[in-house]
Amino acid sequence: MLRNLCLGVLIFAVALFFGCDGGCGVSQPDKDGDGIVDSKDNCPAVANRDQADRDGDGIGDACDPQPAGCLSNSDCSASNSYCDKEPGDCKGSGVCQTRPQACYTLWDPVCGCDGNTYANDCNASGAGSSVAYKGECCLPKDCGPAMGMPNYLCPDGVTVAGPTDICQRNADGTCGWLVIQCP
Repeated sequence: MLRNLCLGVLIFAVALFFGCDGGCGVSQPDKDGDGIVDSKDNCPAVANRDQADRDGDGIGDACDPQPAGCLSNSDCSASNSYCDKEPGDCKGSGVCQTRPQACYTLWDPVCGCDGNTYANDCNASGAGSSVAYKGECCLPKDCGPAMGMPNYLCPDGVTVAGPTDICQRNADGTCGWLVIQCP
C-alpha cells in the first residue's frame, strides 16, 4: 500500500513538472515543444531542452539578447563597450562587448588592431581593441622599405592582390609587409 502511494506521488510530481496530458484533467502548455512546460521553461518561446542559462539571469541562453553587430567602436552604444572582432580580422565585422574592468597579469603579448602592443588579449579588450595577431606589434621601421610592387584585381573580380601598408609579424616571428594573394 505504501509502495503504491509513493509511486502515485512520484507520478503526480512528474506530471506537474512536465505537464499532465493523459487522464488527470490538467494539461500545461509547452508552446515551444521542447518538453518543458511553459511555467517551468526559462525560455518558453524558443525550444531549449537543456535550459542552459550561462549568465544566471533566469532567462535561458536561447532567449538572451544577442550582442549588436559592429564595424568599429563607434557602432557600440554603451560607453564601456567595444567592437570585438575575430583575431586577425581588424577590418571585418564584430559584436559589441563590454570592456573588461580587470585583467590577469600574464605577459602573453598581442598586437591590437589599433597598432599598440598589449600585455595580453584581455588588456587589448580593456583598451577597446581587438587582436590583430599574437606577439608584439611590428613597426614600419621593422618591416624595411615598402614594397614597390603594384596591386592588381584577382580573377574573382573582388580581391585586390599585392602589398599593403600593414606591417605584421610573420609565422617565423619576423616582421614583414602583408601581401594579399589571389584566392
